Amino acid sequence: MNKKRVTKNKVRKRSAIPATCDACGRGDGPVGGKCNHCGAPIECGAVDQAAFENAIRENLSPEGVAALVMALQPAGSIATTTPEGEQAIEQVLWFRDTLLEMIGVETFNRTMDDLGF
Repeated sequence: MNKKRVTKNKVRKRSAIPATCDACGRGDGPVGGKCNHCGAPIECGAVDQAAFENAIRENLSPEGVAALVMALQPAGSIATTTPEGEQAIEQVLWFRDTLLEMIGVETFNRTMDDLGF
């Protein structure tokens, strides 16, 4: 059986979900709350991380979180042809990586074994 395993070096830390700058129209995303193209202040689409993690923990078991991480793993290999598509994939990868950080790599791999994946 081909098992999907994650190693610690594959967990990429991602910033908040990027947004398009209203001042210059670029989709470069924020750096410190500012557009990394023109420097104008922009909203980054960031979530309240504590509230997000609390909602996940209250509604999903560790097994459910691990299954979501497994299901979202192929997103990194999806090719897109538009900036909007790239941004959508980046958001999915951010979600996957955030979930993986919540349960940890060791718990993910152990849970995959326990669930028979």
